[in-house]
Amino acid sequence: MKRFTLVGALLVTLNISGFMLIANPGPAQAANSSGTSLYNCTLLQVRPTNIVLTCADSDRYIKHITWSSWTSVSAEATGTLTWNGCSPACYDGKWYSKKIQFSARDPKTVLTHRIFTELYGPSGAWGMGSRVWLLPTKPE
Repeated sequence: MKRFTLVGALLVTLNISGFMLIANPGPAQAANSSGTSLYNCTLLQVRPTNIVLTCADSDRYIKHITWSSWTSVSAEATGTLTWNGCSPACYDGKWYSKKIQFSARDPKTVLTHRIFTELYGPSGAWGMGSRVWLLPTKPE
């Protein structure tokens, strides 16, 4: 009987703790007054300091991101774009970096989350000839 009571008390404590975590969001959620986030591979984030652009192999990413604004419509930032040139092969490729100014934009509601779906940069910014990098709309 004592064992059952102890387990029951533990479950009640866990349940109450879980409720408190939901009712009291952490700093990243509280800081998101715009209600808009972005998927950084598997993580839903607000103002990330790094964004992995190629989730499968992580050979293209933006690091050292500084956000100058973050609203429900767009977010402006600067950072360092880093990518693997994959020559002669990706496992032995040369790494490159350049400073970049970009914006997160085109917010959409997916399930219950408002998320940015694009990064927009200068012409050819992403090394693919396009100004737009499509962000994931679900965890990858």
